[in-house]
Order: sequence, then C-alpha cells, then structure tokens
Amino acid sequence: MVVLDKDDVVRGIITFPKENIPKAEFFIKKTITVVEDDEISITGNYTTEGGTSDEVVFAGRIDDVDLSDVQKVKVISKAEEINTIRPNEKYYGYTETILGNLINNYCNEITCAKTQTTLTLRPDADIVVGAWDDPAPGNNNNIMFDDINEAGAANGEYIKSNSGGMLELTFSDHGLSSDFHYFIYRIDLKITAKCSAGTYNLGYNFKDPRISWRGAESISLDTNWTTYTTTYTEDFSGIEGWTEDGLNDIRLRMEVFYDTGQYAFVDKVEVIIYYNYFPNLEKGSYKSSQNYAGERTLRRIFDWAILQELFTWYLNPALEFYFNAGDVDSGVDISNTDKIGKIKGKKQVKNFDKVELLGGISELTGNQITASAGAGNIIFKDTYVNIRDTVILGNLASQILSNKGTYPLTVKLFRFDSTKGMIQPGEEVTINADIHYSGSSRTITAGQYKIDKIKYYIKNGIYEKVDLTISDGLVFIKKKKVDITDENSALITQLTPGGGAGGPGISDEPYDQTWDEDGDAATKNVIYDKIEELLNSSLGLTLFLHQDVSADVGGYKLLTETFPDDAKTEVFNVTITTDDQEIEQWVTPSGGLGLQFLLHGIYQLHLHAYRFSGTKNVRLYFKVYKRASGGTETLLGTSHESTILAGAEEQLDLHVEIHEQSLLITDRIVLKIFASLEGAGNNPVVYFYVEGDTLVRFLVPANIGSVSLNSAFNVGKIISGANSEANAFGVGDGTDLLKFYTSAGVPRMKVIGSYGMHFESNDGTWVVISIQEDGANYFDLLWNKAGSYGGMESSGPIRIMPSGITADYLDFYTSGGVPRMKVIGGGWYYLETDNATWVGFQLHEDASNFLNFYWNKTSNYGRIKSSGPLRLSTNNDDDDYIEITTTANVPKISFVGGNGLITNVADPINAQDVATRDWVQGISIL
Repeated sequence: MVVLDKDDVVRGIITFPKENIPKAEFFIKKTITVVEDDEISITGNYTTEGGTSDEVVFAGRIDDVDLSDVQKVKVISKAEEINTIRPNEKYYGYTETILGNLINNYCNEITCAKTQTTLTLRPDADIVVGAWDDPAPGNNNNIMFDDINEAGAANGEYIKSNSGGMLELTFSDHGLSSDFHYFIYRIDLKITAKCSAGTYNLGYNFKDPRISWRGAESISLDTNWTTYTTTYTEDFSGIEGWTEDGLNDIRLRMEVFYDTGQYAFVDKVEVIIYYNYFPNLEKGSYKSSQNYAGERTLRRIFDWAILQELFTWYLNPALEFYFNAGDVDSGVDISNTDKIGKIKGKKQVKNFDKVELLGGISELTGNQITASAGAGNIIFKDTYVNIRDTVILGNLASQILSNKGTYPLTVKLFRFDSTKGMIQPGEEVTINADIHYSGSSRTITAGQYKIDKIKYYIKNGIYEKVDLTISDGLVFIKKKKVDITDENSALITQLTPGGGAGGPGISDEPYDQTWDEDGDAATKNVIYDKIEELLNSSLGLTLFLHQDVSADVGGYKLLTETFPDDAKTEVFNVTITTDDQEIEQWVTPSGGLGLQFLLHGIYQLHLHAYRFSGTKNVRLYFKVYKRASGGTETLLGTSHESTILAGAEEQLDLHVEIHEQSLLITDRIVLKIFASLEGAGNNPVVYFYVEGDTLVRFLVPANIGSVSLNSAFNVGKIISGANSEANAFGVGDGTDLLKFYTSAGVPRMKVIGSYGMHFESNDGTWVVISIQEDGANYFDLLWNKAGSYGGMESSGPIRIMPSGITADYLDFYTSGGVPRMKVIGGGWYYLETDNATWVGFQLHEDASNFLNFYWNKTSNYGRIKSSGPLRLSTNNDDDDYIEITTTANVPKISFVGGNGLITNVADPINAQDVATRDWVQGISIL
C-alpha cells in the first residue's frame, strides 16, 4: 500500500464543507503507480498551528483509477466510508453527550474527544432513625468514611442496629465542572459492614439520579469487615436515563428486619460514579431519550443535534467532530492577504416577524406545548418536541427571532495567498479593511466571519489557491404550518405519559420528502451551495411549460425542450378551495427525453404566478412523476412550498431532490402544480403564466453519461461559445476532424485534415444524405451499394445555379413521369470540355447502343453519330420521318410515310427514284 501526498498530484480539489462529509478529486502524475486501496494523505501547513510542520488536509482511500497518462483517481474519504452506521442502543442525556457516545460507539474513522474518569461521593450527614445508634457521636467530626475502625466504639463500628429501624443517608454534592454535561455509564455502590455474630441480613434501598427509589435489596453480613459492591450498568433495567443533574440528590436507606440480639455494624459507604464527557462539543441545553436501531446516516444524526441546539457541526481534516468551533479565531486577517478575487455576496432577506415553536407533549395534559416570540408573519418550527418547558421554548424562539436580522450575509471569495498558511474549516477569519465585491463599489462589512466551506486547489504539488465561503452567522428558512398532531405522528417517537422524558425519534421518511423540514437546520448554506453546484456543473436539460395540450394524453399540457414561441399566456386562473389542491399538469411528448436515467440531484422549477383575489394565504409547490407507456405514474419527488403568493405577478424558484431513476424510451416526465391553503377568509384565485418572456421552465440535471447516444446532438445543442472557427466544437483526433461552429450568425461545418467527408451506412443497399424541410419536402443524395451507382432525388425540381446566379440555371425535374432538363433565364445550354479536339455528349442505352453529338475544335465541324439509323421527325409526327442509314459503307436517306421529298423544284422526287438517279436538281448525291 502506498500513501500519496500533494507532491504526487498534478491537480486536485479538496472540499471541506460545514455540516457535510469532506470530498476530493485528484489527478495523479503518470510516473506514480496507483493501485486500488492505496491511501492518499494530503498535508499542508496551517496558520493556526504556529509552526512549519505539516498537518493532514485530507485523508482517504483510492477506490478506482482511470489509467491514462495523467491518472484520475476516485477517492473515498474515510469519513464517507462510514456515512451509514448501524447503532442499536438507547441513549438518554443532553444532546452533545448522546451524539458523542454515538460517534465513539459506532464510528471508526471519525473521532470525538472523550474524557473518561470517576467520581466518589460520600455521605455528608446521617439521619439516625429508630434503633440505629451512634456509639461515639461527634467522634471524628461525624464522618463515616475517614477510618474503618472508629475510635471510641466497642467494635470500631460507627453506627449499628439490631431492629427494624430505617437509616437514610444523603451524599455530598458532585462538584463537577459546569462547563460540560456528563454521560454516566456505571455506578458502584460500596458498603463496608459486618455483624456481631454469625450472619445477619442488611437491607438497603438506593435512590438513583433519576430521583426514584430502585427497590429493596439485601446483603448477608458475617463477623468480618467486608466491602460489598453493587454495580449498576448501562442497560434498560440499570442506570438508563442518568445524568449529572440528579447526583446532588442521591440517597441510601438501610435497615435490619428483626431483632435477634445481633448487631449490624456499618462504617463506610461510597458511591463511585463512572462518567465521560466531550470537551470539543458545545454544551447543550436539552435532554432527550433516543432509541436507535438499524441503519442511520451520520448526516441525519448530526442534523438531529442541529435541530435541538441550533449548533452547526464540521469535521476537521483529521476527521475530528466538532460543534460550533466557528467561534475559534484562526488569527488570519484575509483583508491583509496579497491576493483575493471573485468576491460574491448574498444577503439573506427575512420575511417573518414571529417565531412559534411547537414543543413536546405535556405529560400532565396530553396537549402539545407551544411558545412564541414576536408578532406578525410567522415561522413555525416543530423540531423541539423533546422540550417540555414553556420558558425554555420561549427563550429559544426569541433567539431565532433575533438571529434572523443579525446574520444576513454570505460571502464567497478566492484567496491566492498560500504563503500565509492554510485555514482550518470551522474556524473564523477576520476582515479588518473594506474589501470590494467584484465589479461593485460596495464593500464587505469588517468583522469576524464563520467559515462555511473551504476548497483547496492543488496544482503540481503546490496549493494554488483557497476558495472560501464565509458567513456572519446562522440562517433560518420559513416553514409551512402543518397540523400539529400529524407532524408529531410523522416525526416524533413519544414515550407514554409517566414513562419518563420523551424525545424525538429519527424520521424514516426518505430524504427527498423532508427537504424542507431539513431546512430547519441552523444553516442552509451547504444546501444552497449544493443546489448551485449541481445546477452549474451539469449539462442540464431545460423543459418549457407550454399552453398547448398534449397530443395523446388527455387533460395534460405539453412539457418540451422546444423554446416557447407564443406570447405570454395566462395558462390558468383557478379558485383554490381546499388544501393540497391540484391545479394543472404537464407531460413530455412521446418518444422519450433522450435520457437513459435521471441523475440524483436538485431539480428546479421557475414559474410566474400571483394571487388575483381572496384573503386566504396560498402557496404553490410541485410534484414530479415518471409516467409509463401504460399510463401508470410513479411519484419521484415533492418540492418545498413557495412563499405566500403576493398580489402582483412574481417570479418563484422551487426545488426538489430526486434520487437516481432509470428511464425506458417510452417513459415520460409529468409535472403537477399544487396549491396549499392557509388561514381564514375568502378563497383565493391564483393566476399562472407561461411562454412569452416568462421562461417558465423545469431544469433537469444531466451529464454525458445519462444522455442516450441517439439524442446526443439534441442535448449537444446547448453548447455555447462556439461562435468562431477558433472556438469550434470538434469531433475527431485533433488532426483529422469535423469542426462545428457559427460565423456571422450562420451555422457551419468544416472538414480539417482531409479533402472530403465520408458518409457511411450499415444499411445493406443505400447510403443517403437527406436534406429535409419536413417529411414531404426534401433533397437526397444517394449511393446504391448493390447497383454501384449514385443518384439525386428531390420532392421538387433540382436547380443548378453556378456562381450564385439565381436567374440563370438548369432546372431538372419530371413531368408526366418523364425526367426533364430545362434552361432557365438563357437561350442556350453550354457544354464545354478541356479536351483539345472534341466536345460533345452521348446518349447511351449501353456500350453498343448510343447516340452521340460532337463538335470538332480543330476542324470546326459538328457531327452526329448513332449506333443505329438516325431518324428526323417534326411536329410530333412519329409516322413520317427521314431516316439516315448506311449500307455497305454507303450513306442512304429514306423517306418514310410520305410522298417523297418536297424540294424547290416543280416536281416531287419519289423515294424510289433516288437510288437509281445520278443527280436531282437541287440535290447532289455523293
């Protein structure tokens, strides 16, 4: 196994996003022999390390390699390999303790710092009840545990009893640091005791940190001082549900059950707490009970923590998990760097003035607990179902409301300064000076910014630049109000009242159904970046929504690649009377989209709509289906909802995540628009526009691997920028190729490296180039393989117009089934040749049967030559003609069908006389 470093990389990109798994792509030098399962460990000098030693930037394993000169390797991050885990445990505690234990229990590659130790609690006072006696009261400051042999007592005992009295002990406060929460996984109860003679039973009852007495237990004493240990471990019947909150109220009751004259002596009692905590995880505020079974993705588990605490998370290059480490300053002022560029800013504009949180179910009333902050346009969040305290909910709502205006900015930029060291994801950077946005007079506000995403670019083993996405805080998204009961039923696993604190389970709904719900995470930067990357990096297929109806699917309108050529149209105005009302539906034409499958990605609908009338609030969303040839429709995904429709036309963009789907050539895509109704009042009327300048369209991600070869050029038409020969799109090997481009607005195709272009066909008979207006109007060039001849065929006349002269040409056509050639615009048809002697043409049946017309250039005479008799007839008269023949090399003229040859003499010459006379007036016989 070989470990490759950046020095082995020709070029590569490493992406470390907040709230996601790190990604990387590398091209390895051709001199390196790459084998599957080789590891790649890219290092760099971090600014915050304060030294020159290299630290890991990316660690992964090579999955496969493209064996070209420069080898492209597919790399799996070590974090990505365990993206799915299979826990089977029940956890109780604060958010970060549950998450920390999950990571440590189930993730081999990702680490989470854990400190593990013990705490010993001892009684701070005793309450003597009934027959329990203190033989030496006040001795040794009334402390039981300082010495087993208690001075001044008969048997060294501290307390004793020989009857059924109850002794209750309290223990000292735990004294744990308030900087962390603690996960208790074991408790040992130790009792040092003996009896005066024989054996004697001592009963005890332990009150654990859940503030519940666990039930009576007993130990059998003898006459020797012995330490008896009872261990409570992390199982359902043991200490499940313990946190440090209850450690200040641990109690122990002890008693003997009858009086036999013997005594039970107890000298020393200790409670040993085994616990761990996670110093790199931000301290949470809420406790919950989580029961994990079966497969769970890390992303969903991490996002569960986000929803509870509003924490963000990230993995550093060493794959160590952190919460909210964005408040760690990297010490780098990026405004002082030597080169930054491509600076883009995005301001988050908030559209809510009130936050209402939906908490857990009250164990007393069975009703949902709610709390709100602010007034006006509401954002609802039903992700805090484990919280049952109205005050806590109210404080959290206030925090969300205040954050909406405090953190409005996200900035993207390139940093070309590699000499100042690299930056860890999750840190903060500083901007002290005004930096202008690219092409703008506006500047970035000075301050500290959290790093949301870092891209490291490597070129020939050197870090070329760093691409940063930074923001000044958390971002929230508006969410639809849903029925509370249904929401809890879908997303929450509640424990029954009286059964302990309840908490949320992990939803089993597929991710594409919960895209909007996942938007309740503390930040949506990663999601929005993912949308942008998918839309910008894929070829894409644009399907326009038309007003025209489908030709073969009743009730549907047409969804097609054809650019709309009609005026802007109000495709519907509908009164919305019910929630989730279907408004309109579109379907693609028969024959398929030219795609072999749909990629996993974000699909976008751009639309124009508004609320014309009515007082109820209305939102739009859409669903995407795959429609089989038989008409069966399969739902592929449901988008998030739009904002509340305004009273004037507005542009909206909706998104849906669709997972990879195979497509048959007969499958179609169906798009359906739905409306969601809210509030009281009059039902609204919704207007929806298509075509014209609206460009209402559905964007389908696609790449060359998903495109059917039968439609490659259909998808290829989106190639832009080939507006000159220098920028041409070429097909070939670089020497002999076809160039496709436009020049002066005219599409062109040019052959490079050869004198012509070969058209071939696997048809057994024909090779054809067909130039068509449509199926009825065409011009074809043909070659017949079987007959070895070429041909031209046209639905109309074929005109030959040299030098672009459109008024003078030869017209080739047929009339009455007869092929014809006609001279247009001139009186003559000129036939020329470069032969020095002859110019002419021949009419051939075959080599033995022909009629030739010649002109002799050297002797200046014309000649007609035929393989048979030559007949001259006029006036379309086939029966009367002059026939010229030769017999024994003697030319003869015969007159057929008439009375002889009419000359300028008074008498006619009969045909039969010609052969016998030597002369005739006006005719010489040679």
